[in-house]
Amino acid sequence: TLNERRVGELASRIANDVEAMRETLVSTIPMLIRHSVMLSGGLIFIFLKSVKLSLFMISTIPVVLVLIAIFGARIRKLTRKAQDELANSQVVVDESLQSIISVKAFRNENYEIARYSHQLGEFLRTAIRAALPYVEEPRFIESDRLAPFNPRGSDVAVVLDLMIHDIDLLLTLVRSSVQDVAAAGIAVLTPLSSSVSRLH
Repeated sequence: TLNERRVGELASRIANDVEAMRETLVSTIPMLIRHSVMLSGGLIFIFLKSVKLSLFMISTIPVVLVLIAIFGARIRKLTRKAQDELANSQVVVDESLQSIISVKAFRNENYEIARYSHQLGEFLRTAIRAALPYVEEPRFIESDRLAPFNPRGSDVAVVLDLMIHDIDLLLTLVRSSVQDVAAAGIAVLTPLSSSVSRLH
């Protein structure tokens, strides 16, 4: 494993596995017990009211289980891919920090930032795809973007750059056409807007 996986990737996977175990012990198992008790109580109550209705409901359980298995397999695949992408981004951070003297000596800071941004973007795209089945008619979405100042992008107002990416993300989540767009920006470091204070 040490020959196939890098240190940053292993550290990220260990942290994610520990968090998954904590989530299972704290939330998943109590939820499973609670739902099992509710299901058992509901079935007993329905049996007392109508045996035919109870048999019909029980007959639908295999179909539901098959659908859950198919849906769960897709979610697990996307979750595993997201974990891989997050581990790759951690590798970039680990390598950059361990060789920070060389990075600064060759002035590769922007290159390492671009590598990390790319890996993190891949993780976010995969995570959003995995979360899409759980999103139903969201009423409010807030997005915050923080990044160091990059002189290469100073010829474009940050309002336009932010709107393009955020509208694309919102269209993915909401699945409806844009009705109205309004944004306000202020100039801080360049003559163009470099800080967005409102976007809806």
